[in-house]
Amino acid sequence: SGGGGSGGSGAVEDVAVEDAAVVEEDNGEVTAEMIEAREKAGDGLITQAYAALLVAFLIEGQPALRADVVCSLPEGGLASLAAVLERFRAFHENLESISAASHASLSRIIRWLKGSS
Repeated sequence: SGGGGSGGSGAVEDVAVEDAAVVEEDNGEVTAEMIEAREKAGDGLITQAYAALLVAFLIEGQPALRADVVCSLPEGGLASLAAVLERFRAFHENLESISAASHASLSRIIRWLKGSS
């Protein structure tokens, strides 16, 4: 899920906004449907991020393969992969569930994807 948005944590922000609207409508009550929707959004983000990481690692240092992949990506090319990974990084930062080494590696691949677009 996700999509749209102006950067930032994208899907995570979308879920937070949706949750806030539903809580307001339900007089502050948190429902099972709200929790399930949030989990689905997180699962979707994680799936997208691992796919983006796989693609990035496969094409890094492989100019011909990178060119083929860029032609197959939607508008935005490698920058679209970087955007997914930025949301993934923000997701983990919000949960405080990313090590310094993983954060550094993820940040490096995001910079590389942005510079290769």
